[in-house]
Amino acid sequence: MSVKRASLNFSVDRTKNGMSPKQKPSLPANRGFVLQLHAAAQPERGQWQGRVEHLLSAQVLHFQSLEELLNFIAQVLAEQQVDED
Repeated sequence: MSVKRASLNFSVDRTKNGMSPKQKPSLPANRGFVLQLHAAAQPERGQWQGRVEHLLSAQVLHFQSLEELLNFIAQVLAEQQVDED
C-alpha cells in the first residue's frame, strides 16, 4: 500500500487581516462579544437571560433582560471608543 502526499500551495498575505493599511475591518476584534443564553431563556417571548463577554477586555455580564444586555454592550463599546481617542 502506498501513501500519496498532497502538496498544498498557498500564498501568505503579509498585511494585517489581509487588508491594506488604509482599510478598516468590517468586523473589528475590539467589537467582538460572545453571547451565551441560559437554557430557560425564551427570546421569542422577550425573556432574556444569560452571559455576555467582551472578547478583547474579557469583561463579563450575567444579564436578566435584553435591556441589561444592550446597556452592557453600549457601555463597553463607549469605553473602547474613549481608549482609541
